[in-house]
Amino acid sequence: MGFSNINKPTILIMGGSLGARKINHVIRESLSQLTKRFRVIHLCGKGHLDSTISNSDYRQYEYINEELPDILAMCDFVISRAGSNSIFEFLSLKKPMILIPLTKEQSRGDQLLNAGSFESKGYCKVLHEEQLNPDSLIASVYDLAEEKELYIRNMSSFERNDAVSLIYNLLIETAKNEQNDE
Repeated sequence: MGFSNINKPTILIMGGSLGARKINHVIRESLSQLTKRFRVIHLCGKGHLDSTISNSDYRQYEYINEELPDILAMCDFVISRAGSNSIFEFLSLKKPMILIPLTKEQSRGDQLLNAGSFESKGYCKVLHEEQLNPDSLIASVYDLAEEKELYIRNMSSFERNDAVSLIYNLLIETAKNEQNDE
């Protein structure tokens, strides 16, 4: 990867398979502040590389395939959408995360439910896209870094040996939330 400072913690940013314009924009606006304390690996989506950026602690890729397990192993934090496959992988790896779920207008609402469920268990911070700006992002990243051990401890309590019960309980919880919203 060729980072200039290997002693800085690493943040992996994933905006989904196609990237996310707003996340990409805010990350890039925040780079000078973020790279003071962190190395940043940014999966920005096909066609969304910005060749004008020159920062020795920032690497951007359209996507990563075979190398993703290695990058996940080396990163300290993750900023991501809240798709269930990804967030459960981050949970099993005990990677403190900031989730930026798709809005209700952009999706069927499942990412909002996923993020809310993970946040209520202390597995992540949630930053809603409507509040996403450079200041809120930087504050959230710094807070996550300060509370890293707490998030790891909370994720360590996750029991992953009974997937059927977990899915059943998540479905029941989601159904109750849907009824309460009506």
